[in-house]
Amino acid sequence: MNTHLVLVADHASARVFRVPGVEADLDELIRLENPAGHGHERDLGSSAPGRGVGGGDGRRTAFESAHTLRQHATELFVRKIARELAPLLTREPTAKLVLVAGPEMLGELRGHLDLAGESRLEWPHNLANLPTSDLRRRLRQAVAELRQAAD
Repeated sequence: MNTHLVLVADHASARVFRVPGVEADLDELIRLENPAGHGHERDLGSSAPGRGVGGGDGRRTAFESAHTLRQHATELFVRKIARELAPLLTREPTAKLVLVAGPEMLGELRGHLDLAGESRLEWPHNLANLPTSDLRRRLRQAVAELRQAAD
């Protein structure tokens, strides 16, 4: 029976659990918080574009950022998750990683986690805000479903 490492994440928090078997309890290995993920964009500061003077006619132009401050904070958080997760994946090379997150966060995680497709499973549900007891129950359900689908 393969071990699964389950990453449950949203923009504000991430938790990693180790699931050694079908009936085994989940061991929480990592818990990370992203304070910037809790508030609104306006709480992070101003993302208003800077100004510059155009070519010799005196017109002003705005410099627009490709990312909002919230997107930048999320990207930094996902990189932190990847750094924390890397040693676990190295210690357990046969473990399957299960990503449990909403669709937007799954996209961010895919972009920053360097994993082969066969070693990663995805369950697109945002469960990060569930109480621990409910989260454990739902994760057991997710791992059982994913194991069944893989067989």
